[in-house]
Amino acid sequence: MTRHFEKTRWRGNINKSDLKSAIEDFSQGNLDLIINSAGIYTNNRTTKLTNNEAFAMIDINLTGVINTFEVVRDMMFTNNKGHIAIVSSIAGLIDYPKASVYARTKLTIMGVCETYRAFFRDYNINITTIVPGYIATDKLKSLSKEDITNKPTVLSEEKSTDIIVKAINDKKEKVIYPLSMRILIAIITKLPKKLLTYLMIKQATWGEKDIRK
Repeated sequence: MTRHFEKTRWRGNINKSDLKSAIEDFSQGNLDLIINSAGIYTNNRTTKLTNNEAFAMIDINLTGVINTFEVVRDMMFTNNKGHIAIVSSIAGLIDYPKASVYARTKLTIMGVCETYRAFFRDYNINITTIVPGYIATDKLKSLSKEDITNKPTVLSEEKSTDIIVKAINDKKEKVIYPLSMRILIAIITKLPKKLLTYLMIKQATWGEKDIRK
């Protein structure tokens, strides 16, 4: 049985026991699928981050994912089935020395998914890592002052949802999309680190200028 649960805006830290109570409440012990898409992002670079911003990204983007695995583990192990989908980001695929805290959390998420997949496989539990590019969400529009025309290959929320649903139905281990962005990432990550760093910092600087306008 798959049940839907109403999206809630969490305020402040949510601990593991709170998450466990919420999941048990809507699943009633019969959980087939859970999708963790929680995430927080700030445009500030590392030198400008406040402690609160940095810890919030680690807490929500990374600790929240680990808590999800730990909370649903016993329930899915007992049922000997289940599917966990975790939303990362294409930002985590670009590894360069001055990558943002956000990008690093998303990179780490992919590694965490690999680790849990190896342990959960024997219990008939599938894990799908979802790695999207730019999606035309309200958040992206807000960060871009409602102008997302300068973002490469932006997908609609509907198209993104279709891709995620298909990946889950096909029990894929990882889905990176859109294809054009995946190809672009594959090309730029082959650049020398110094050049890649320069280009990424330039891109981030342009983005911050756009936001300040």
